[in-house]
Amino acid sequence: MTKYNTEPFATEYHNARLLKFKTEKAAKNSIVFAGCSMIEFGQWQDLLNNAAIVNRGILGDNSFGLLNRIDDIINLQPEILLISIGINDIAGDIPMNVTCKNICAFVKKINGDSPSSKVFVHNILPTNPVHSEHKTEFINHYNKNKQVEQLNKALKEESSSYNFSYIDLHSSFKDENGNLNKEFANPDGIHLNANGYKFWAELLRNKYSINFEQRSGNASY
Repeated sequence: MTKYNTEPFATEYHNARLLKFKTEKAAKNSIVFAGCSMIEFGQWQDLLNNAAIVNRGILGDNSFGLLNRIDDIINLQPEILLISIGINDIAGDIPMNVTCKNICAFVKKINGDSPSSKVFVHNILPTNPVHSEHKTEFINHYNKNKQVEQLNKALKEESSSYNFSYIDLHSSFKDENGNLNKEFANPDGIHLNANGYKFWAELLRNKYSINFEQRSGNASY
């Protein structure tokens, strides 16, 4: 019997976001970002200069929520799929091995049902309780950087077995104490500010050489 809650945070918002996905026009055979608020809050079309990029991030989502909505993403048949999920699992005390298993199951199904998709999995960013102005609201997210590192290690170890590219944001965003660098952090010490998202986009382009140029003829509705 599980001793943790598998439901995403902010369930009402989560359901409203899913309804929005069903009614909006989204480009198929394009680039999809999927995950939690770290993805949702990114202005990826502007950051990467591609109006066809699809944002499938949901505030408060966890690996169970992402896995449950996989059909929506498979339907898009993304050329490139970038995933960032896990910090809410850690905040919800979902065991690291369960989260890793969920993410790997997600990738395995994508590989099977959208075989042309190139899948990238980001590792999890640290948090920074020292500079946070929201210590009560996000109390379960803080002081768990060791768990973050454990999950990141597990994902890296599984990358070759599950055929995904592992993107290491953690090492570039942490400060000398292993916390989220305040230069890139919102006042809550968890989410990123505009500088953080700009740096993230630069890493994807330059360090990982992902081509985000909009291709003519491959985006359909």
